[in-house]
Amino acid sequence: MSYALAKSDRQRNLQDKVYPYYFDQRHTINAFVIYSVKEKKRKWFVPSSYSIQFRFTTGSPYTPITGVDAIAGKYQLVTGAINSAINPNYNTLSAKIQWQRVFGKRNRHLLQYYLDLWNITSQKNIINRVYNVNSTGTFAVKTGYSVPFVFNIGFKMCFNTQH
Repeated sequence: MSYALAKSDRQRNLQDKVYPYYFDQRHTINAFVIYSVKEKKRKWFVPSSYSIQFRFTTGSPYTPITGVDAIAGKYQLVTGAINSAINPNYNTLSAKIQWQRVFGKRNRHLLQYYLDLWNITSQKNIINRVYNVNSTGTFAVKTGYSVPFVFNIGFKMCFNTQH
């Protein structure tokens, strides 16, 4: 388990004003639990390891759009103070079940396959925002979110390796 308390500020050249940097996330918590089964005590169909990972971070800052201004007949977005707004918190829970077989002369070959479940709780974590100005001078925000749930199957084979 790990916890980080961090503050990341930026200052533009030739300016005195300091503002939060885009990657500023004050609190980060990572928890990872893995259970491995001994190779000699298990049957081929029993997984060799089980793992669960949880990650939480406080929201990162972003610069809000406060309105639209018309300059020379073209509409432009008006921004607020640099990185003055904060995204919602990010969290995800994932789990993995892995099988592993060692074989060949002197057990030098390895076969791994796994099932991996990402974002089991289907959290809607914000990835990005896209702002569009239409011809009437109003703007719309389109928010992009992370994939709600992903099921992965993986396979790996190594020859003549040390484990």
